[in-house]
Amino acid sequence: MSHVVIMASKGRPQILEQTLRCIRQQTEMPSRLIVSVTSPSDLTPWIVEASQAAIVFSKEGLASQLNEAIRLLRDTDRYVTLFDDDVYPSQDYLKSSRLYFDQHAEVQAFDGVVICEKEMTEQTANQMFDSHPVSDAFFPGSQLYGCNMNVRTGLIRSLGFDESLPHYAWLYDLDFARRCQALGLIGRYSACRLVHRRVSVGRMSDRRFGYSQVANPIHLSRKKSLSWSESLFRFILAGMVSNLAHTLFSGESIAYRQRFSGNLLALRNWCAGRLSPGVINEI
Repeated sequence: MSHVVIMASKGRPQILEQTLRCIRQQTEMPSRLIVSVTSPSDLTPWIVEASQAAIVFSKEGLASQLNEAIRLLRDTDRYVTLFDDDVYPSQDYLKSSRLYFDQHAEVQAFDGVVICEKEMTEQTANQMFDSHPVSDAFFPGSQLYGCNMNVRTGLIRSLGFDESLPHYAWLYDLDFARRCQALGLIGRYSACRLVHRRVSVGRMSDRRFGYSQVANPIHLSRKKSLSWSESLFRFILAGMVSNLAHTLFSGESIAYRQRFSGNLLALRNWCAGRLSPGVINEI
């Protein structure tokens, strides 16, 4: 059975190594590990020499890096699991993913259950898995969480990711999920469990993120991955209200002030007809 794991990383070599070491503890190993990075500085000596991962170099940007890795997929590869570089999957994650795909031909893609989102050691994560009940439930849906996505190879090769969304590519996973949903059943499978550490090192600046909070939903509405009402109310207005409230009333006012500044710049560009996700490259 050919089951490939793909990861993209930039500027976080130690975090990437920790995740790869965790994946090496799976009860059912992937047939291949593909890691997409932007330069040798993204790697540790262990990753290069002992991880058994295929390394591919790409231009910067999560969507671009994932697409570069997807190009290495083969016709004999059946399933792909994409992990963020800061997750700890349960040791049975890949086996559970493979078995579910084998038994449910109608399912095209699914994510797993994130049982916790905070920084922790692998040992603590394993203790959480031991105390967390395992369920075999599948929940159909319209979203996939990018930190862990399981996709049939033919589908991910045909769709790929939208490289118009630069850097961290905020909402790339939602865009991908909506395009998957048009072709088959997607959802969440409870037997696939993981911890998402949400390590902040290497993320884009708050002002850039604020710009993306406006530009990216509008881009997705223009390409019909999101309805305009969902874009405006669920993402843009909700994000701006949250940023403004935190700016005025929280102890993290500097970060949220920068995000709100990015929101306003995007709105000005939208009014001037210059709005594009790629503008963050100039910020």
